[in-house]
Amino acid sequence: MSVPEKWVYLGKILREWGIRGQVRFISYNPESDFLLRLKKLYLEVGGEFRPIQVREAKRHGRYWLLHLEGYENPETAQGLRQAQVAAPRSEIPKPKKGEIYLCDLEGALVKNSEGVEVGTLQRFLTVGESEVMVIRKGKGGEAMVPYRKEFVESTSLENGVVVLRDSANQLL
Repeated sequence: MSVPEKWVYLGKILREWGIRGQVRFISYNPESDFLLRLKKLYLEVGGEFRPIQVREAKRHGRYWLLHLEGYENPETAQGLRQAQVAAPRSEIPKPKKGEIYLCDLEGALVKNSEGVEVGTLQRFLTVGESEVMVIRKGKGGEAMVPYRKEFVESTSLENGVVVLRDSANQLL
């Protein structure tokens, strides 16, 4: 039995840009430049991921301009507005030393500062400028805790554990 591919959401297309069918894209990780190395992305359409070739990707202020195969004018590119863009985890470059991809923490055990198990990290949500952990609590229900140093004491990808600070107790 094969393990299903893990999909990583990279950002979304905001709108068409220019006369050649380019689109304005907002990355969920604005500091990263790995879009320059990807030749193929995937558009989420109705829960399915459709591959699309990237002809060109370049930064444009805090956005990216993408020229995607098959989109040659603003009229065709208009249909891409608000489309989520993803890539299989296996196609994303390895993180640099000292970095992690948050999606790799999904499924991690979450503990409080005393080492008591709180639950399991289910997924991340982007809320404003923050990444928020959605934690399925061991006693039932969910908790949402920002993945920020004022709430997270430590993260061990190797051990699959996220330890929260006392300041996160009020959110649990």
